[in-house]
Amino acid sequence: EPGYALDISGNVVFNKPKALSVSIGYYINTGGAHPNSFTRYFVFNPKNGKQLKLNDIFVSSFETKLNKLIDKKYRDNNKLKDTDRLDGEKGMLFENYIKYNDNFILTKDGIEFLYNRYEIAAYVYGETEINFSYKELEEILKPEFK
Repeated sequence: EPGYALDISGNVVFNKPKALSVSIGYYINTGGAHPNSFTRYFVFNPKNGKQLKLNDIFVSSFETKLNKLIDKKYRDNNKLKDTDRLDGEKGMLFENYIKYNDNFILTKDGIEFLYNRYEIAAYVYGETEINFSYKELEEILKPEFK
């Protein structure tokens, strides 16, 4: 008899006047080959309760610069050269690129982007976290988030 499970947990990660960051974790076992889990991040403006998006935190036209920073950080984290492919055995990703997503959180130290299992890489590699200090992002951050 297969066991089925759904577990959802929430956590306040960061609570400051400019941003409230919440992490919601999901664990699901529906009797398949293996259970799965994923994490969803939310950042809110505590004054009005609105969810903050990337364009609320970064200056306009941040996209290209942020993608370059994420690519470099992923390569550094995985000891890859600029010429190494990101797909395949070395880079471990499905595609030969990595770009920002909307699953981000503000912390006391900086901003984290989280890629869940299957999002950019095979299940076996687990979650991929890309962490930046606020200093590393200062060139594209809006002044109130520096």
